[in-house]
Amino acid sequence: MNDSKLIKARLKFNSACGKVEAKLQKRISFGEVSVDYYPGDGICAEVEAEVVPLKDIPARGKLDKEWWNKHAI
Repeated sequence: MNDSKLIKARLKFNSACGKVEAKLQKRISFGEVSVDYYPGDGICAEVEAEVVPLKDIPARGKLDKEWWNKHAI
């Protein structure tokens, strides 16, 4: 794969992560959300240095700090 394709793919990935971050931030009131790829764990969300795989986050409802810490890897 050439460099321009890699850059284009990374930009598209970053855009998708930004959309997920915005949606999660509406459900989390205790910190700033960031989303990225973690080798071995896949795509994860991080709040206050606690990381939770996206696949483990329920689709609906508020997420409090207690839930987040319980499910963090």
